[in-house]
Amino acid sequence: MAELKGALPDPQHQIATRRTLRDVAWNLPALAITKGRGIVLLILLTRVVGIEQYGVWVQANVVANLVGMCAGLGLYQALIQFHPEAIDPKDRAELVWTVLGSVLVAGLILGIILLLARTIISKVLTGTDQWSSAFAWAGALGGAYAVRLLLFSYFRAQDRIRAFSTLGVFGDLVDIVLVLTAAFAWRSTTATIVASTIGAALIAVGVGAYVVGKVGPPRFSGRRLVSALRYSLPIVPTQLGDEALARGDRLLVGALLGPIPTGVYSAAYTLIGIPHIVNVALINVLFPKMTTRRWGIEATRTLWKRSTLSFLAFSLVVLGILVPTAKSVLTLMIGPRGGVVQITWIVLAIGAGVMLFDLGRLLSLDLYVRRDTMRIALIWGASAALNLALNLVLLPLIGLLGAALATLIAYFVFAAWIFVVVRSSPATLPHPHV
Repeated sequence: MAELKGALPDPQHQIATRRTLRDVAWNLPALAITKGRGIVLLILLTRVVGIEQYGVWVQANVVANLVGMCAGLGLYQALIQFHPEAIDPKDRAELVWTVLGSVLVAGLILGIILLLARTIISKVLTGTDQWSSAFAWAGALGGAYAVRLLLFSYFRAQDRIRAFSTLGVFGDLVDIVLVLTAAFAWRSTTATIVASTIGAALIAVGVGAYVVGKVGPPRFSGRRLVSALRYSLPIVPTQLGDEALARGDRLLVGALLGPIPTGVYSAAYTLIGIPHIVNVALINVLFPKMTTRRWGIEATRTLWKRSTLSFLAFSLVVLGILVPTAKSVLTLMIGPRGGVVQITWIVLAIGAGVMLFDLGRLLSLDLYVRRDTMRIALIWGASAALNLALNLVLLPLIGLLGAALATLIAYFVFAAWIFVVVRSSPATLPHPHV
């Protein structure tokens, strides 16, 4: 990140650099708290409810994330993309109400589906129906996540990164308090999922009241919905592919090896995924700026390229520090019961894979700005399918190392494919609202 300073001599470039560095610096603590949430919950939940229940908790949260992505219909991205065009207050109210109403309905439908399918999901993912109630609540949690993300994105669409970051921090802190309270009080995975659902729903209600007060009375438009869905629906398989690439292997680890290996594998991901904080901060800040291109196309693209290179350098340094110490650190985090042979190689493969995945995500911003969501969906979907297929082959053969290698190969294909597509595209394109 430091090399961004002074790298762009043009005054417009310097303004873009300073503003981006400021916003990233503001967003990073918020994401560090998010990462800290995962580490704190990992350490405490494994000790309070045990590594097995922690593994189930991980799987339930993955299911909740998948439900949230489906319920969200990709419309939070559409809100960010189309908000600069909605200059008239009535147009903005129409945009916000239309996407918000759609997400609420989709979340309700998917929550009912998971409630009905809870026993089947529990048996497939854990081998028993003991955790049916946890997966039923995961459906409700996913719907709450979808609504909350859309409402948070209202601020991101306005390039109000501080407000967006502050809300994220508040949401994570509330979740930590509620989850740990439920874990200590009931020592139950289901109780922790219920606590997360209540927290997410209450925050969504509070932020929703503020947003509704700003945009005014309800205004819905079928035309607006069709336009938004045309852009956003191809993003849904992309997001599902993103989740399958990032966390889908943990569902397979649980289904094939059991909850305890799932907990260990998730712990390794939590440790080695520290650079992901910077990646998410860059994406949160760069995407609205690339959409509006307020500093011009050349300055924005230069900033995007240099941010990507800076992230690569940062990731390599962090991997060089974390991989040699991974075995000792993980033993401290989850205890000796979670010990796994070849853990250093597993962490190395995961770390290299996550770095490639994050690079691909940064590069893909160019395709999002071009609204080439169909190609994005193809790349994400194909890479996710490759990851799941490799996991099905390698997991039974070599255990957790197979999952890590499958992830590394799939992430390499993902990053290389996006790199080739972006390199072969024109350097600049006219933008609809520039």
